[in-house]
Amino acid sequence: MLKGLRRSDSGIGLEIGNGAVRIVQLRTGTDRPEVLQATMEPIPLSGDNEPASKQSLAALKEVVKRTGLRKKTAAVALEPAILTTRDIQIPRVPDEELFSVVEWEIRQLIDFNKETHNLDFIIHNRDDSSPSNKYQVMVVVSKKSDLMETVKLVENAGLRVGRLGVPADALCSLASIHPDVQQEMESAIVNIGFRDSSVTVIQNGKLRFTRQLDFSMNSLISGIAEQLAVSREESAATLQQISLAQSENESVEKKRLRALGSSLLESLTAELNKSFNFYASVSRGGSVSRVYLTGGISDINGIESFFLEHLGVITANFHPFKGLEVKGRLPRNASQFSVAIGMGLMPW
Repeated sequence: MLKGLRRSDSGIGLEIGNGAVRIVQLRTGTDRPEVLQATMEPIPLSGDNEPASKQSLAALKEVVKRTGLRKKTAAVALEPAILTTRDIQIPRVPDEELFSVVEWEIRQLIDFNKETHNLDFIIHNRDDSSPSNKYQVMVVVSKKSDLMETVKLVENAGLRVGRLGVPADALCSLASIHPDVQQEMESAIVNIGFRDSSVTVIQNGKLRFTRQLDFSMNSLISGIAEQLAVSREESAATLQQISLAQSENESVEKKRLRALGSSLLESLTAELNKSFNFYASVSRGGSVSRVYLTGGISDINGIESFFLEHLGVITANFHPFKGLEVKGRLPRNASQFSVAIGMGLMPW
C-alpha cells in the first residue's frame, strides 16, 4: 500500500473526505509537473437514514463526469479515520526479518487479526548515516474490509485504483518538489482539514514522523458557534471575517473576533508543541525548524505570525500548486488540494 513500483508520465490523485472529493490530473514526465485539471465537489452531510458512502459516491461520480476521467487509473488517499498509525522503534535487523519484528512490536500496542487486517510500514531512517542501532518506523494497520470498500467506491464511480496511500505519504511527495521547502531542514506540514487533521515531519524528501491532530475546521466552526451562541452557518461566515493580525484603528468587533480566534487556535498550537516534543524524543533530538500550513486554516489572515509567536518556529503557508505548471485557473479553495496533488505525484 505504501510502497510504489513505478512512476508513470501522468498521474491522477484522488482524495475522498474532509468534506469534499478532490481530484487532480497531472503530467509528471518533466522536472516541473503540469496540472491538467483540478476540481472538487462538496460531500453533503448525510441524513440520519442515509449512509455517508452514498453521499461520497454521488460527489465522486459528479467529479468523474465533470473531468471526463472515466476508466482512468488513480492513486487514492485513504481516509485517516480507517487507519491506525503508530511510530515505533525496532532494532536494525536484516530485511528478511523486518516484517516479523514490526508485527511483534506493533502487537504490543494494537490488537488486530492478520486475517482481517492489513499491516504496512515505512522506515524513516533506513538510509541515515547516524550510528543509531534503531529504526524509526511508521506502522499503519487497517481493516481489509475498509480498504476494499474504498476500492469499491472508486470503481463504482468509474475509475480504477492504481494504488492506495496515506495522506502523510502524499504530503511528503509534494513537499519533496515544493520550491518553498528547504529540504535539508526538518519541516512540519500542518494539514488542517474539515474533519481530519495531521502534522507530518519531512526532511530531504523523506517522511520522518506523522501524527493525527485532535483539531479540525469543523471543531473550529463548532467552537465559534458555541462561544457566540450562533448557528453553524453563522459561525462559518464569522470564521471568514476573523483576522489574527492586529491593525491600527481596529474596531471593537474586529478585536473581539481576533481574541476569539486566538483562544480557539491555542489548543492547536499546544497540541503541535506536544507533537514536536514527542518527535524530538523518538528521533533522539530531532528539531522542527520550519512549519508549513495547508488546508482551510492557511486562509486565515495573520495565521503565520500567530504560529510563529506560539510555536517559536518560522511558519509559512504551503501553497500546493506553487512550482507546478497550471493549465487554466487555480481551483476554488486551492489550499485544500495538497493531498490530492501529492497522491498524483506518487509512483504506482
